[in-house]
Amino acid sequence: MSNSIDTYSDAQLMKALLTHDFAEVGREFIDDVITNIKPGGFYKATNLDKVSLPAVTTIQTHAFEEASIPTLDLLWSAITSIGGKAFYLGGDCLPETLELTNVTAVGNSAFA
Repeated sequence: MSNSIDTYSDAQLMKALLTHDFAEVGREFIDDVITNIKPGGFYKATNLDKVSLPAVTTIQTHAFEEASIPTLDLLWSAITSIGGKAFYLGGDCLPETLELTNVTAVGNSAFA
């Protein structure tokens, strides 16, 4: 993984992604390698002010469900698939306008 803020061990990053508590890796999670956000990747994520994942093309189910992340920086035009409930109750992290020009699949209740 290539975190451009600081360098963290794989163990620190995996713990953050598994527990959804990002306190150990700082208030910003920035990675330019991740292309696929796994199911529930940032589900109920805590201790994050910003997530920047410019290489992401696939957002799977429940990826940002109930996440309260003030700044979510994705290259929206590069995203091809958004899973069900990906942003369920996490609308506060979405920009006002989404440029979803390449999305070919959107799951049920993706933006509910």
